[in-house]
Amino acid sequence: MKLSTIAFLMSCSAFAALPAGQAFANADEDAQIAQCVDDNSDSGQTENTIEAYCACASEKVGSFGVSITDWEKNHADEQEACSKQAKWKY
Repeated sequence: MKLSTIAFLMSCSAFAALPAGQAFANADEDAQIAQCVDDNSDSGQTENTIEAYCACASEKVGSFGVSITDWEKNHADEQEACSKQAKWKY
């Protein structure tokens, strides 16, 4: 009986930890997008265009710890796709 109670509590605690991890991921992604928006603020684009581009790029980066600026250097095709999606004007 005690073993099943311990197993139950451990499984509950594992599920309880999931939302907290997700909150950190969203905070990292938000910070990454904010940095991208700041980096592109002098590009002559509308705020909506910059935000759309940065959200798209952040989604494509896929792993936290890689900045969008670093990602852009090696992913020209994906960067162009995000620019097109955001309606970036050249």
